Amino acid sequence: MRLKQSESKPIVDEILSWMNKRMVEVAPKSSMGKALSYLAELSYAEEQRLRSAAFCLKRFLWSRFMGKASHLFGLS
Repeated sequence: MRLKQSESKPIVDEILSWMNKRMVEVAPKSSMGKALSYLAELSYAEEQRLRSAAFCLKRFLWSRFMGKASHLFGLS
């Protein structure tokens, strides 16, 4: 998984860089402008989804660890 991410990250970064440059050059109401806006929204939504998933995973792991630690040391 990390290998795939390390290989794809430069490509995704290049696409996002291209997208940001083109968004300034094209009219927002044009079909290209609409497509670029949609792509920007998708990339933002994906980033937020990944952050949310990581946060949920951290909270889950933390609760599991703290639950076990409290039973081990009689904290609850």
